[in-house]
Amino acid sequence: MHRAAKTAATATAAALLLTACGGNAGDIDDANAEPPEGTWTIDGDGDIDPDLEEAVRDIAERYDGEAAIALALPGAESGHGPVSAGEVSDIAAWSTSKVPVAIASLGKSEWVEDLVPAMISESDNDAAESMWVAMGGETAAAESVNEVLRAGGDSATKFEAWVAPGETEWELADQAAFGANLPCLDGAEPVLEAMGDIIDYQDYGLGEIAGARFKGGWGPDREGGYLIRQFGVIPAEGGEVGVAIAARPGDATDETGRDMIDDIAAAIADHMPRGASCVDNPVSTSARSGSTGSSTTSATSTSTPSTSTTEKSR
Repeated sequence: MHRAAKTAATATAAALLLTACGGNAGDIDDANAEPPEGTWTIDGDGDIDPDLEEAVRDIAERYDGEAAIALALPGAESGHGPVSAGEVSDIAAWSTSKVPVAIASLGKSEWVEDLVPAMISESDNDAAESMWVAMGGETAAAESVNEVLRAGGDSATKFEAWVAPGETEWELADQAAFGANLPCLDGAEPVLEAMGDIIDYQDYGLGEIAGARFKGGWGPDREGGYLIRQFGVIPAEGGEVGVAIAARPGDATDETGRDMIDDIAAAIADHMPRGASCVDNPVSTSARSGSTGSSTTSATSTSTPSTSTTEKSR
């Protein structure tokens, strides 16, 4: 398993890492951890750091697979702000969908907060189903999740009433924008806390970056491929950065997919952009109202439906 990300992103916070079983990004004292120095700036031109772009391309070639990333600063919206590299031919959300579902459900029922640690930290599907049902039916649940996405700057992704949440197509650029705006999203605090306390065996990839709050998802598709993806928000010089990464290994195995995700996270840590604050850069009114823009397309994708019809995978 590749763990190079620790070298670049956690050197200044190494003393804060706990080594006990289950220790992960959530065990880091974020208030004291020094964020990694930024080496480039995400700007309005939509250009990603060329060295990072090359690193993503090299990872895909090395594993005879597909790899992609998207990064965004707070205030980013669909089609405005995210930068991307690489491509994947499957954009099923899998269990990354649990983040907006959890936030939406919390906005409807206080009692579901007790389910958040299991749903997010452990990726428990039963907890996720309970939180979906708690929103008052399929249509109400989908509408509530879409409202959360719009509030977080994603005006493109749409959850459907009778489509399993994990089968929702979620482009990396839109997901990175949503991740960047999570810290200022109303009601997201319990979910963000759980995203910083991911169970040990799921704590790879972005989990190797100090202070990362993230959620992963993984599963097969009908073509015999296998997708692993993660998204969240990571600390950076000047604030935070929203990030979404995905890998589709050539051998379609979970082990190789994890290795690829580790390498992608390490590449981001080695080429960390400067961050910003969602307090200073809020999502615009147009994004919250649901106006749809076209997502940044440097990271292209062609959806391949997943095998499940009831999102009983991860």
